[in-house]
Amino acid sequence: MKAKRMIAALLALTAVFVISGCARSQTAAPQQSAPQTQSAAEPSPQTAPAPQEGAAAKEKTPPTWRFEVETRSEKGEYKADDGTLLATVSYEYPRLVLKSDGDASGWEPPEDRQAACDAFNKEIEAYRADLMSAEALGKEALDWYNEMSADARQYFPAYYRETSVVGSYLAGDLLCVNCAGGSYYGGAHGVESVFSWKFDLDAGEFFDWQDLTDRPDALREELAWNLLGKIEERGESDWCFEGYEDTILAKEDFNVSLGETGMTVAFSEYEIMPYAGGIPEYEIPYAEFSRFLNARGERLLPLTPEDKALGDYYEAEGLRYWLEGAMPMDETDSVSQFVKSTWGDYDMLYYRVDVPGVTTLAELRAKLLTRFSDELTERMLAGVTGEEYPLLREFDGKLYVLPAGRGADMYIDSVDYRAELNADGSGGTVYATIHWRDYDEEKEEWVLTDESIVEFPFETTGNGARFTDFTTIW
Repeated sequence: MKAKRMIAALLALTAVFVISGCARSQTAAPQQSAPQTQSAAEPSPQTAPAPQEGAAAKEKTPPTWRFEVETRSEKGEYKADDGTLLATVSYEYPRLVLKSDGDASGWEPPEDRQAACDAFNKEIEAYRADLMSAEALGKEALDWYNEMSADARQYFPAYYRETSVVGSYLAGDLLCVNCAGGSYYGGAHGVESVFSWKFDLDAGEFFDWQDLTDRPDALREELAWNLLGKIEERGESDWCFEGYEDTILAKEDFNVSLGETGMTVAFSEYEIMPYAGGIPEYEIPYAEFSRFLNARGERLLPLTPEDKALGDYYEAEGLRYWLEGAMPMDETDSVSQFVKSTWGDYDMLYYRVDVPGVTTLAELRAKLLTRFSDELTERMLAGVTGEEYPLLREFDGKLYVLPAGRGADMYIDSVDYRAELNADGSGGTVYATIHWRDYDEEKEEWVLTDESIVEFPFETTGNGARFTDFTTIW
């Protein structure tokens, strides 16, 4: 179960990769191609070239244009006067081009697509121009070299700096080019990194994950908790530094790349675990945070209908936990209420609900109705407002909640989710496969024992999935 712009680093330890096929074109000394322009003598992109005088008039079908990512490279080295290799550089960088399917003679690419290529390549060229030359890197290494004895110089570890394009994902309006980098400036070992360029082909501009949401703080928090859960699932918590949880929860930005099925988050070397852990990478499926996306995010990311249904399920799950004491609250605004019950008389301290757009019970009901049926919503609310210890109460027209909570079932090892949609589009079902475990006293470890499936039927509305039944799993 899940737990709770362009990046300027360009060789810093930021953003990760998801490898996809990309066209590659290697050259020793790449040059920026001049942007294609349309002259008066050239045909309009929307019209076929006029036939030559006397030639038979013949209509010509416009070609289909598609984006491709090529890879260009540069290499260099720098040696000392005695021939010792001091430094090497090896750089790869992407170039966005337009290719045609069919005969494109006499045709120019669509202006908006060419403009997108030009915008992408302009930024990449600026990046390339900033890369350190072999000579500059070698002169840095020379200072160290000159300090060495003659015997030590024969073992001089050459400085290096390198980047490589490891893959790209291009679908719809989304382009994500994933790169790796490495450098060595002396010391015990080099430093490795990963980073990516994320580009909106329709808008013709670079973006980052914060541009995909109108609630970046909420999404950041969601990603952080999700990452903590994945570290636990992979059994890597013992590898991590003490306090890694606080490091992740306090992190203000994430190094991400985007692919076919989800967002991949990478951490820098030494950020959450020792050098031997390398660059930890974790993929978060789109469904697990789709509820935070804005219109741009939904346009760019390759969300399937099943992803969206699962995203609605995760939102509904969060709402359900609200009604079990996990609702955000303002601890500076409280009301003491004396409660008499069969178990005794208590002073109960209620705290004001701290949820944007939810200040009254009616507003909470309206929010629940976006993901739950009328009958289910009323039944759920009755359980938290009509008991001896009502979880939710209104005071002076404001909604307050008791601080409460429930423990998780320790015998649940993990839960897998999938969504199936009805053929007629009327709704579907989310299936939760629970993997049960038990503690083996002899082996002194937890072992998997069984599986069970819980179904969550839903109807499809203009606002997505609306569940007609919802069982608490944990």
